[in-house]
Amino acid sequence: YYFVISPRQEIRNIFQEAPLRRFLKLAGLLLPIGYIWLSRLFFVKVLTILLVASLVIDILRFLFPRFNHRYLKLKSIAKQKELKTFSGYTIFLISALLLFLVFPKEIAVLSLTLFIIGDIAAPFAGLWFLPKRMISEKTWGGFVLVFVFTVFAGYFLKFLTPLSITLEMILAGAFLTALLDQFSFLLDDNILVPLGTAVVLTLLT
Repeated sequence: YYFVISPRQEIRNIFQEAPLRRFLKLAGLLLPIGYIWLSRLFFVKVLTILLVASLVIDILRFLFPRFNHRYLKLKSIAKQKELKTFSGYTIFLISALLLFLVFPKEIAVLSLTLFIIGDIAAPFAGLWFLPKRMISEKTWGGFVLVFVFTVFAGYFLKFLTPLSITLEMILAGAFLTALLDQFSFLLDDNILVPLGTAVVLTLLT
């Protein structure tokens, strides 16, 4: 109801900006979920291929302004803030590849899953509760909503997969995801949140 037929303009506005991009981010869950059962080598190959393709598109955008403007006109997948920067797709793929290469499977899967779920949930927080700003443009509602959604996601991974994930890891990961999301104005959240969460969880375990 809220996503499809809600008459509230605020919700419509959220989905008017790069709507397909949100569904692609949700489809990104195939990476951490698939990594639970498939080998690291397989996903490193897949991520490398996707990353090279995304980098080629970004380099072409930087070299050919006309191509770049045509890309940015694809409002369902592109954002204007990417005019002179690497796309969110490229940064996300770099982050996912580093997670899979550097960190243990449990931490890589948990960190990436929590980031994706939190990133999808965050924009809706200010529409319903706690719209007061916490840090920069981020709200207390966003912090709470990301934390709650990611705790549920963590429980899903704990009880429905063979991963050795503890309750402490879930709570710490959810808190870190919600907290680091507040600082995404300092560094792209595709890098800051999943990698920051993974680093701290590694230090704690």
